[in-house]
Order: sequence, then C-alpha cells, then structure tokens
Amino acid sequence: MSEITFLIEENRNGGYTARAVGLEIFADGYDMDDLREKMQLAVERHFADGEQRTVVGYMHDVETFE
Repeated sequence: MSEITFLIEENRNGGYTARAVGLEIFADGYDMDDLREKMQLAVERHFADGEQRTVVGYMHDVETFE
C-alpha cells in the first residue's frame, strides 16, 4: 500500500481545493468530508490498477507565505 499526499487550500469563495504532491491529481470539495471523498475518487481514477492507496491531506496556510 502506498500513500498519496495532498496539499489542501481553502478557497476564497468557499470550499476547498487539494492537489497531490508530485502527481497531476486535483480535487475540489464543498467541505472537508466532501473533499476527502473526492480526493480518494481522484486517486482511484488516476491509478486504474486497483491497488489500495492511503490518501493524506495537509492544510496549506496561504497567509504564512505572503
């Protein structure tokens, strides 16, 4: 089993966006539960091999980088 790490940002207009580190995988969600489901679905679609992968998300605080 491998792990896919996502950076999560809160959208200014509401909701959240996640992008996988080092991979072309993205997901959007209305809340954290919705985002978590969509991240898992995006990973399953990206890797169509049926292997189990753990999805981990980390919040990205935009204000600390301004």
